[in-house]
Amino acid sequence: MIENLTGINHSFQEPLDPDIVVNTAEQSPDECVDDIIEGLVELGVLEETLEDRYEFSLTQSEEAEIKDRLRSRGFLE
Repeated sequence: MIENLTGINHSFQEPLDPDIVVNTAEQSPDECVDDIIEGLVELGVLEETLEDRYEFSLTQSEEAEIKDRLRSRGFLE
């Protein structure tokens, strides 16, 4: 067993001064990800968000086709 594994056999210690805070109890995973990306941009870790650089829309059938192709090549389970 791994010693001092947070959440298993070691308690979580909340950071005193975190760079980014997300409210996982009240936000969806997508909202949390957006907050994290925004925080990383503000900190200068990311120069831009992917949404600013790549914009395209897919139909549900196009998305399904892409996922099927990725699965067939072993990139998705």
